[in-house]
This record gives sequence, structure tokens and C-alpha cells, in this order.
Amino acid sequence: MEKKINEIYEESQENKVKGGYKVTMSFEEFAKEHIELIKILLSGSREELIHEAKEQKDELCKYAKEYGYSYEDLEEKFGVNE
Repeated sequence: MEKKINEIYEESQENKVKGGYKVTMSFEEFAKEHIELIKILLSGSREELIHEAKEQKDELCKYAKEYGYSYEDLEEKFGVNE
């Protein structure tokens, strides 16, 4: 029997970030963002992929700054390479 998406995920997704900070969004926001990202990653042009990567980086930097981190801090802490 196939499960419906709302039987798998709760309405609000809560992601715990190392260090105890939390970033929350509604399930609708989470799903919409990821569906768009998946579409672009699967079929986007090089320009669309670069644009999406920059948008993701900008979003991450916005939240990182609120918690006292720079993008470079996160690269070092989590081993992310461009």
C-alpha cells in the first residue's frame, strides 16, 4: 500500500543545525522549494544550475550571518567546497 506524503512527513519540518540552532519552515514551503530545486538540478541549463547554486548560497549566508557565521566558516566547519 502506497503511503501519502502527509502520512510520511508532519506538517512542519524542523531541521536541527549543529550547535543547537533551528531553522523551521512549513511543509508546503519545504516541498515547494525542493520540487523547484529538483526540477532545476535534473533538467536545468548550466546557467540555471549556477543561478540556483548562487540562490542557495545567498540563502545560507543570510541565515549563517544571523548566527555569527560566514560562508567560509561553514565551508571549514562542514567541509564544503565550491
